[in-house]
Amino acid sequence: MRRNLTHLASGTIVAQIVLALATPLLTRLFAPEAFGIAAIFSAAYALLIPIVTLKYDQAIILPKARKSAEALGSMVMTIATVGSAVVGLGVVGWVFFLQERREVAFLLLPLALWLGTAYTLMQQWSSRASNYTHYARSQVVGAVVNVAICIGFAWAWSAQPIFMVLGFTAGVGVALAYTIHGFNGWPYRSRTVQVRGFARQAKAYGKFPLLVLPTALVTIIGANGIPFVLAPQYSLAEVGMFAVANRVLLVPGAIVGGALAETVRAEFAARQRAREKVRPTFTRAVGWILGLAGAFFSAIYLLAPIAFSWVFGPQYAGSGTIAQALTLAAFSHFACAPFMYVFAILRRPAMGLFGQVLIALLPVGVLILSSLQSVPLIEALWMYSLCTLGGATIMLTLVYRGCVSFDSRNGQQP
Repeated sequence: MRRNLTHLASGTIVAQIVLALATPLLTRLFAPEAFGIAAIFSAAYALLIPIVTLKYDQAIILPKARKSAEALGSMVMTIATVGSAVVGLGVVGWVFFLQERREVAFLLLPLALWLGTAYTLMQQWSSRASNYTHYARSQVVGAVVNVAICIGFAWAWSAQPIFMVLGFTAGVGVALAYTIHGFNGWPYRSRTVQVRGFARQAKAYGKFPLLVLPTALVTIIGANGIPFVLAPQYSLAEVGMFAVANRVLLVPGAIVGGALAETVRAEFAARQRAREKVRPTFTRAVGWILGLAGAFFSAIYLLAPIAFSWVFGPQYAGSGTIAQALTLAAFSHFACAPFMYVFAILRRPAMGLFGQVLIALLPVGVLILSSLQSVPLIEALWMYSLCTLGGATIMLTLVYRGCVSFDSRNGQQP
């Protein structure tokens, strides 16, 4: 487990470093509007991937027989192909018939979804094989290809938004090809589409989407839905500056967040197996995490107005103020992320879903109401951040109460 965690964490960290180091150059090549379009595209991708797969991909690790897993993966690709085609028809109608400003970059969305589904299936195959080496390296390869295409086309041709979207899509495709090559081929063997076979698979795992999809959508909407909320009421330039600020604020979580989450989850699980108190583990972990998060995001808050203008260029100076408005929200997500899976260990999954709603959906709802009332962007983001902080406080309180209750049920005094 430590080896797999190291591979996954290192791949994610290096990929994030590649994107972070490239951002100052990209902001000098592309206008904020281009970042706005790219942010909306990536948000649409993140929101639609679980819908076109129905999250059946996460069931790949369950069957004992390899053939059953292969058949399940084949079913997922068939569902995703149909879903991507439907999305494609919708995008064509939206771009050419319903939208005044035609952004042809969104025509790449069906292809990105199809490639992303296949890449997700390879990630699940990595989990099934307990071998994350190829998937971790593919993240880095995909990030490098993404950046290279964006910079190359901007220098050689023009800095049009479509090239940022093309870089994103090509990065997913190359990462997919690298992972397939690492496993010596596509593991989900092609078969003639058999309706009866797919019906059996869907029936066997019919409850899986109902169990996984709601929580996944709540998390994804909270993490990726903001560009959709901002786009109708604010300019593409403002959405783009939000995307740059958000990219910086995600770096601390990407670098150390995954390792923290796995460490906390493993510690809670070990305490549960040993029938020991879990409350001391929570109090100790939350103290360290709040201290670390406070140091990270206090520095970002103090330095953002000056640093963003210097690092990303004068036209992105406004992203520093946006970063300040988002700091409390980023702090809250960083502090709560390690405890998301603790609810399952405490046998309170419903409370875990409620906690995710508090820190993900509710703040987005506040942001929607603020934008509909034409509240200036900075003020709307401050309200969003304060709501997220309030939700995070309630969620951590629920974790603490769950720990006390768990210790009581197991004969431990609080």
